Amino acid sequence: MYMLGIWKDGRLNDAIEYGAENLENFTDLPLAEIDQIHQDETVKYLVEEKGMAPGLIRVVGEFLFHIGSIRHKESHPNGRETLLKAKNLLEWYEKDTQVYSFDVVSMKEEIENLLTNFVPPNHD
Repeated sequence: MYMLGIWKDGRLNDAIEYGAENLENFTDLPLAEIDQIHQDETVKYLVEEKGMAPGLIRVVGEFLFHIGSIRHKESHPNGRETLLKAKNLLEWYEKDTQVYSFDVVSMKEEIENLLTNFVPPNHD
C-alpha cells in the first residue's frame, strides 16, 4: 500500500524502486532479473531454477501485480508483461496449492481489467 501511496503522490520512480527493493528483500530476486525473463518462462524459472516454494511464488506474483499496475498505468514499456508475469504466477500458485483466496482472485480480475479495458493517461 505504501508503494501505491508514493505513486499516487506523483513519485513513479520512487514507487517502483520501493517495490523492487522489497521484492528483493523478501525473495533475494532483483526486479531487473525478473524483467529479463519472458512471461511464459517466469514460473519455470522461479520454481525449477530458483527453487522457490509456492508461498514465495505468491509473494513475487503480488509484488509484480502492484509494480505492473503502476507500470501499465504509466505506459511503461514493461507494464503489460509485468502484469502477465504476475497473472501466470498467481494462476500457478492456485493450481499448485489448490488454495483460492479472495485476494488472489481480485488481483487476477484487476489484471484482466487493466489488460483489456485500460485507457492510458494523456500526459500532455
